[in-house]
Amino acid sequence: MRAPVRIQDYVLAHEFAHAVHDEHSDSFWNTVGALVPEYEDRREWLRVNGNTLAV
Repeated sequence: MRAPVRIQDYVLAHEFAHAVHDEHSDSFWNTVGALVPEYEDRREWLRVNGNTLAV
């Protein structure tokens, strides 16, 4: 993925959280937050810039 490493870290944490939680519930986001405390900023960066990335 062509994204800054900090964004790649967020994406990995997001996917790891799905190993425990199937849906984007509060528990899911708590798990993501435990792995990446500042995930909200990274999530917003991805929302804004994600369409410019290539895999």
